[in-house]
Amino acid sequence: MSEENVVADDSCCASCGVAEVDDIKLTECSACDLVRYCSDACQKEHTSHHQQECKKRAAELRDELLFKRAAELGDVDAQYELACLYEFGKGVEKDRGKAIHHLEEAAIGGHPYARRTLGLIEWDNGNIQRALKHFIIAASLGDDVSIKFLMKAFRSGLVSKDDLASALRAHQAAVDATKSPQREAFEAL
Repeated sequence: MSEENVVADDSCCASCGVAEVDDIKLTECSACDLVRYCSDACQKEHTSHHQQECKKRAAELRDELLFKRAAELGDVDAQYELACLYEFGKGVEKDRGKAIHHLEEAAIGGHPYARRTLGLIEWDNGNIQRALKHFIIAASLGDDVSIKFLMKAFRSGLVSKDDLASALRAHQAAVDATKSPQREAFEAL
């Protein structure tokens, strides 16, 4: 049995290919849970074939765990990263519902990219006014890309001149708030 076939079928040992039956119980790789083995000997024998994939999966699991812990402590960047993990299935099973949940949590916490992404989702769903509200909030948090969306919406007649002007003022205030002599000195380096 080829390695690709064994690894793809989790009802068989990844090393020798023996199927799980009443007298043979398979155990998952202790580091990654991607493959299963019938014995410690098979796991040791298969290590050289599985090591790179195992390390990658273990790192992804650590990332997810760290992001979850940080998100529980209120870190909006971690909420956004979790949304990305769930949206693209990086180290976790793809789950659009969880992705949107974490986007909403990050947006509520003031994460501009999360807010913009929610705007894009609303736009794609045909909820233009809700999308524009998200873009306005993201712009007021300093998101340049949301300003571009609002400018296009203005040219299309979807945003009033007053709303655009207000969004531009809030955006500029957010950008100015991030300026400092120390930051400028660092950027000059």
